[in-house]
Amino acid sequence: MSEDLPAKPRQSESSKATLCVKCEHLCPPELERCDRCGAHLFIVCAHCGHKNARVISRCEKCKHRLHKSVKDRVKRAGAGSLNLLYLAGAILVVLVSVGLIIWLADIRLW
Repeated sequence: MSEDLPAKPRQSESSKATLCVKCEHLCPPELERCDRCGAHLFIVCAHCGHKNARVISRCEKCKHRLHKSVKDRVKRAGAGSLNLLYLAGAILVVLVSVGLIIWLADIRLW
């Protein structure tokens, strides 16, 4: 006694909703930008040119990395951002040193 169940309709790859990486809204497949926040939904692989959803990290076609690493972003930002980081570190060291000197003078160990 087996019942014939209706075949489940198959969805093509192009009919799937796309998740926005910025606001996590599910957008219709025909959109290039999120209809809620306006963020881009797709990224084109620089290696093979395949259009990929922005939420994945590697190209579906050639498996090439789609997003820049933090190291690459720092390189692209240039030395100016690193100089600011070193300056902030130096200021922090000076402030801690001054605080330590004041604290030692206060307890008369200096």
